Amino acid sequence: MRCSRKKWAAIQSSVLLLAETSRGGAAANDVAPTLANTFSLAAGALGDEAPGIIAELSEAQQESLCEYETEARVLVSSIVRLVDGSQAEKALVTILQKSTIGKIRGGLDGNVVVIYDLKSSGEHVKRPDINPPPLRRGHAEKMVRVALRSRLSPDAGEDEALSILGGDVLIFFDGARPSFQDALQGGIKGVARETRTLNLVYSEDALVKKRISSSQTGKNNARGYMSLRQLEQAVMVTAEDAIKLATRPNKHFEGSTTGDVLVSIGSPDLMSTIETWRLTVAEKRLLLGDARSMGGPSAPDQTSLDDTGGVAHRVRDDTDVEPMNFDQMIPDVYSEILHRTGAKAVIDLTCADGVLAVECMASNIPYLGVCFSAAHATALGARLAAVVFRKFTDEGSGIYKPKLAEMLSKEACPDHLNKCCRPFSLLAQH
Repeated sequence: MRCSRKKWAAIQSSVLLLAETSRGGAAANDVAPTLANTFSLAAGALGDEAPGIIAELSEAQQESLCEYETEARVLVSSIVRLVDGSQAEKALVTILQKSTIGKIRGGLDGNVVVIYDLKSSGEHVKRPDINPPPLRRGHAEKMVRVALRSRLSPDAGEDEALSILGGDVLIFFDGARPSFQDALQGGIKGVARETRTLNLVYSEDALVKKRISSSQTGKNNARGYMSLRQLEQAVMVTAEDAIKLATRPNKHFEGSTTGDVLVSIGSPDLMSTIETWRLTVAEKRLLLGDARSMGGPSAPDQTSLDDTGGVAHRVRDDTDVEPMNFDQMIPDVYSEILHRTGAKAVIDLTCADGVLAVECMASNIPYLGVCFSAAHATALGARLAAVVFRKFTDEGSGIYKPKLAEMLSKEACPDHLNKCCRPFSLLAQH
């Protein structure tokens, strides 16, 4: 998988210019970002040391590095399709119908899983670290209608009644707010269906850990007595005549699919750029578009003091770096859902942080994610390619590339890049 002539010419130009100006001091600083952006995936993994490390590679090694980056992007594009969800409903239906995933039908060999997750459906304008995303009823109904109508025959008229195909499974995550389930399912009112509820029980310690890692001061920002919501419901909706899902042992949690509970669910490290997609507040505002909303009563976004008089919270600045999704789930939950439903394809109507997309890539399950905006789709595609590239250097992954790891680890940190990872910038384009 070779680099294009155009890109290889750009690489050579950057390396030569860096070498020529390295004796001049200040000029080299202007050229270094050019080289790092040329190798955007390697730069995301190597951090500030990327220009120097890449410049010291031989020409053959640099071309090989370019090929590995291309391979990462091709792997993503072969499994993942990201679309701009801000488009009109009719346009989205057409896009999904014409996509490869839109043409897949469930059956004895697996189901097509459609997901709407309230936790990933947007962001609260004020204090998203403790205020969950507000319910956007219109958005939920639109996305569900898009999904159902796209599953009908392309010849179906706009007035044809919606229905759930026998091989489809719709899952609504309520973000620990069960009173919103009826509103989340507003798009399937009147549709014949059968429902089952999977209860997700989060560990208290894990939620406290998440609160601490999401706060600006490293302190537990829980609001007090019984303020942690540990129970979330995922309502699974199928057609009345759907093929019954098989009973099997759970993959990551105690018990089997006979039960309706997953217990002791952990939380991601929101400070880790390996587990969590972290961006500046300004970048998030660009990606989220109109998915930022106020909702009901909320904690004010203003500077506040703790019990000792220290700053407990300050107003967010555009340059602050924080998680793309404060409420993202750990990969094991998504992996369990894919296992439990026998997923053969996934349509993610609330594609925020890319965690589910990564799990689908790991299992070679086609994935279509509906993003907040065109900018979000582009940036998330770059993030996913960077995740794949990093897995190329991880000896424990199923796509480990020992030659790449050896080539970079001579100059990188001993644990193959994990300790020197940096937030992914919007500059890391395809």
